[in-house]
Amino acid sequence: MHLFTNEEYENTKFRDTLKCKCDVCGHIYEKSKRELFNSIKFNYIKDCCSLKCRGKIHEHITITNCTYCGKQIIKQNSQIKKSKNSFCNLSCRAKFSNQHRVGSRKSKMEFYILQQIHNEYKNLEVLDNNKNIIGYELDLFFPQLKVAIELNGIVHHKPIYGKEKLEKIKNIDAKKVILCKEKNINLYVIDNSFIKFNEDAKQCVWNIIKDIIGNGLQAQMADAPDF
Repeated sequence: MHLFTNEEYENTKFRDTLKCKCDVCGHIYEKSKRELFNSIKFNYIKDCCSLKCRGKIHEHITITNCTYCGKQIIKQNSQIKKSKNSFCNLSCRAKFSNQHRVGSRKSKMEFYILQQIHNEYKNLEVLDNNKNIIGYELDLFFPQLKVAIELNGIVHHKPIYGKEKLEKIKNIDAKKVILCKEKNINLYVIDNSFIKFNEDAKQCVWNIIKDIIGNGLQAQMADAPDF
């Protein structure tokens, strides 16, 4: 624990000392600015007053590498035991997950919505993540209604995987709009990029989709011939 301000650190010469508090035993001691600089540079997990205290810390931590980018990181042993993979930040975790997904690429929201559709509209055909309709994947497509629904998350709006990837996603989104229009498919895009996956969010998105399906069914009935 540092007992000095950023201003004091900036105004101190490398050979001068600053007060610190040992994160292990609580002893207040002084450490040179050079030592502090190296602590930050090499990402030491805690400040220690002695080798004895540092040894106690190293009994409980492991120096490893980020599974995605290879950067050296320090992890608690309890964290290492929970997963065979370690990541330096959430971005690396997301990129690794995206490259190593097995099976479906559906989001939690897509799984939930699809389940609700099957439960409430048992006779309504729905195709999920289908690429055969327009040549690009549609999250949900209702052949009877000529309706498609896209549930666009944060990757459609922010460069989570880089600017080049974002531009590619946006170009595909624009093509989907054109191709659906050419095939007389009503395409609805629901932006849930700022919604946490909780009960309120699920109900909000589901209500929107129910309205879309309801309007589609009404239009279908209106177009049906009278006998």
